[in-house]
Amino acid sequence: METLLFITSSLFLIYNLFIIWQFGIPESLSATSYLFKEKYNQHWWFSLICLIIIIGLFPNWVTISSINTQFLAFISCAGILFIAASPFFHNKLEKPIHYISGLITTLTFILWFLINGHWQWLIYIVITLIPLVIWKPKCYVYFIEIIAYLYTTIFLLI
Repeated sequence: METLLFITSSLFLIYNLFIIWQFGIPESLSATSYLFKEKYNQHWWFSLICLIIIIGLFPNWVTISSINTQFLAFISCAGILFIAASPFFHNKLEKPIHYISGLITTLTFILWFLINGHWQWLIYIVITLIPLVIWKPKCYVYFIEIIAYLYTTIFLLI
């Protein structure tokens, strides 16, 4: 399972390096669906990377979760799936699905770390985010998404 997480994390890294190389740092990972649509008429890349994230995270995350917190990992990954299914978050119909799914994913992610006694990882995320957000405040959502994913991956691999 660690190999799968390593492969999917590598694909995530390649995706983000490509995004930054082609478009600069986006406001959010979700915004990449619009960037790909405008430049390549291929909006589905964002949804694909979300599926790749879930494929790597879910089996590892559920496996290390206590029986009482597995549902939080499940709901968090399900939230990512709903985010992937609603890539056009500026659209009136997709906006509530996208934002509510993002909120649910974030809350269950935080609760999982708190309930399982790994609150220090949340502090590591915040400490890493501070200089990035100061440097480029417009991109704070992107930084939160990327750093949270990277720290979660590192946590699951350790």
